[in-house]
Amino acid sequence: KGIIADHWGFIWFWGETCLVRHDPRSSSLDWVAFSAVGLSVNQIASVDLSPEGRLMAGMDSGQVAELDISSDGVSHYTPIIPDPLSSAPVEFVHTDGFGNIWFVSDGYLRCRMTSSGHATSRWRQTARLPSGNHDIFATSHEQTLYIAGGLTHYHGYPAQMHVFDELLGCDNTYSPNWTVATTMPSARCYSGIAVLGDSVWVVGGAANMKHPEDPY
Repeated sequence: KGIIADHWGFIWFWGETCLVRHDPRSSSLDWVAFSAVGLSVNQIASVDLSPEGRLMAGMDSGQVAELDISSDGVSHYTPIIPDPLSSAPVEFVHTDGFGNIWFVSDGYLRCRMTSSGHATSRWRQTARLPSGNHDIFATSHEQTLYIAGGLTHYHGYPAQMHVFDELLGCDNTYSPNWTVATTMPSARCYSGIAVLGDSVWVVGGAANMKHPEDPY
């Protein structure tokens, strides 16, 4: 029925009779089946990601729940909305940028508002980075936020270490998406970044000219 990547780096495939998960960071090509006690995969009516970025399922029973598989292969079913107003199937489920869960059941559009103590009650997700860059800094210029380079140990498939050479910009005024503003002469991480005059400057950092994928 579909395929979805969660915020923890796992890939989920949802079919008529199966729900399986793959870790692209592993050298193994194995898929791990979700098999919680008392739950049949064909009871899943819709899927999205929960406010925590895990797989979230709308069930035939009207429940909305998080589905997860622990590192030792044990499947976990955790109801987010354990006592629905209707026992009709959840035909659609979605988490918005504020952490509110919207779902359609029995012909009604319903919403479970995020709690005041949840991070999304204070922070709103705008645009996810193209990859899990870390060891980066940011600066802003004319309503655009810029980051330069960065390092990740999980890039591409099979996942491997990668150092970026892109200067990325996100203009939140119109459409909050990251775009490549330009590429730097070399891939680098741990760089300083600042605005001077009308230009974005990237200073220093770690770079390996002979082996760009290994900054050390």
